[in-house]
Amino acid sequence: MKTKILIAVLIIGGIVACKKNIYTTKPTIVLKSVSTDVVPIGGNLVIQLQVTDKEGDVTDPGLLFIRKLRLNQKLTPILANDSLYYKIPAAPSSQDGTIQLNLDYNNFLASAISPSENDTIQFKFALIDQAGNVSDTISTNSIVVIRL
Repeated sequence: MKTKILIAVLIIGGIVACKKNIYTTKPTIVLKSVSTDVVPIGGNLVIQLQVTDKEGDVTDPGLLFIRKLRLNQKLTPILANDSLYYKIPAAPSSQDGTIQLNLDYNNFLASAISPSENDTIQFKFALIDQAGNVSDTISTNSIVVIRL
């Protein structure tokens, strides 16, 4: 009986010891939610990202790199605001949290200068913490911004 208990304890201990720590020095981001995949004229897009970092140093002066890719087949001149660095506001040090982005139609969603079709775009994100560690890049699915 004692042998069975010892074996069970060793197996459970091995499983617990092998469990990976979700917090790493390299920050991680996960796409938590996107408010819509079709944005009407004048509408906004809300994107939430889940953030984890072992040191909890993703704020002030942590940066979120945002890249907007226009996926339309027709080539047309685009506005210059396709990439930006979003300074993450100061917050108490924490190993995990949520970043909410409110992207408005006129300042960030519209792409083509003279649209002949709706804009189909994809957003890519990477997080840079205070120590300069960079997360992997994550992407949204295609989002259609109604232009006509």
